[in-house]
Amino acid sequence: IAYVSYNTYPGWHMRGMIRDMMQFHSNRFTEGRQRVQQARALLDFLATSVRQEGPYSSLLKTELESIRNQTDNYLFHEHLEQVNDPVYFHQFVTMARRHGLRYLGEARVPTMVTGNFGPEVQKTLKTLAADQIQTEQYMDFLRNRMFRETLLVNEKNPPNWTIEPKNLRSLHLVANGKPTGKAEPNIHSEEPEQYQTRSGMTLSTNRPLLKAAMKVLNGRWPSTTPFDELRAESRKLLGGDPADAALAEEDTKTLALGLVNTYISSDLIELHAVAIPINRANTEKPQVVATARARVESGATSVANRRHELVKLSDLDQRLLPLLDGTRDRAAILEALVQKALAGDLKVAKDGQPLTTDADVRAALASVLDQAIANLSMQSLMAPA
Repeated sequence: IAYVSYNTYPGWHMRGMIRDMMQFHSNRFTEGRQRVQQARALLDFLATSVRQEGPYSSLLKTELESIRNQTDNYLFHEHLEQVNDPVYFHQFVTMARRHGLRYLGEARVPTMVTGNFGPEVQKTLKTLAADQIQTEQYMDFLRNRMFRETLLVNEKNPPNWTIEPKNLRSLHLVANGKPTGKAEPNIHSEEPEQYQTRSGMTLSTNRPLLKAAMKVLNGRWPSTTPFDELRAESRKLLGGDPADAALAEEDTKTLALGLVNTYISSDLIELHAVAIPINRANTEKPQVVATARARVESGATSVANRRHELVKLSDLDQRLLPLLDGTRDRAAILEALVQKALAGDLKVAKDGQPLTTDADVRAALASVLDQAIANLSMQSLMAPA
C-alpha cells in the first residue's frame, strides 16, 4: 500500500492565490528565514487591510487567518517552495493508473462515506456518480476540499469498498471520548448519552452495549483493545455471562454495527490492525520511549508519541522526560528534578513566587510529580510493557 498526501482542487484555488501573493513578495529575498518573515508581514498586511465587503473579501480573510496561524516550517515548505501543483482527485487517480496503480481509499475512511452529508445529498450523489471515484470527486466539490491522504495499490488488486461490521473482530480499538454530562453515564439505561471526541465533535448513543464499550475504552486509553475482549468486558459491565454463545453472538453483531457506524460518522474511535500496548505510568520505574528522550536531549521542545502525534512539552516535561529511562523509581526521579531546580535549570514557583529552598522546591515538585508522569502516559509517550 502506498500513501500519498497532496493538495487538491477546488479548495486550493483560493489558497493557491494567496501562495502566489506570498511568492511574488518573498521572491525578492534569498535567505529562507527572511522569506518566511516577509511572507508573514504580507499576510499581516492583507489580513488587517482587506475589508469584509463581499464574498471575495470574506473568503480571503478566512484563508489568511488560517495560514497566519501555521508554523514557519509549514509556511516555507507549503507556500514558498518552487513546486506545488494541486490536482483534482479524478486527475490524481488517472495519473496513478498510468503507473499501474489503483485507488484503494483514503487514510481517513469517514471522508469516503456519502451518508455524512445527509439523506438528500446522499440520494443525489448516487444519481450523479457512476462509481466511487466520481462520488468522491463530487464530495470534494461539496467540501471545497484542499488536501487528501490517498492510499494506492497495484492495479491487480481490486478494492472492496463494502464496509462489513464483522471485520472488526480482527481489529484493535481505542477511544478517548469524554461523556459531556456531569454525571457518570448510566450504561444500563437506554437514555441517550453524549460523548465528545478529542477534536471537539460530539456523538450520542442510547445503546447500553455501546456505552459500556466506551467506558472500557476510556479506562484503557491510550492502549488498544481487541474487539472480542472489548465485547466480553462490556458484557461483564452490563451483567450476563460473556461466554454464553447465544448472547456473545448477539452482542458481537450489535457492538460491531454500532462501532462501525460510529467510526464512519465521527472520530470518536480508532481502528488498528495491530495492538498498541502502552506502559502505564504507575509502574515502579516508568520509561518513556527512547526516541522521545533522544529528541528532548537534543534540545527539542516537542516529540512524537507512539500514536504518531506531535506532543508539545512543558518546561517540567522537558526536564522530567529524559529521567524516565526505566532505571529510576519515584524517589530518584524527584531527587534529580530537585537538583535541576536548585541549580537553576528548572523554575519552580508557588502563587507566582519562585521557590529557592530545598524543602520548598522538594515539596512543590513532589506534589505534581505523579500527575506529570501520568500526563506523559496519557499522551502515549510511555514505552511498551
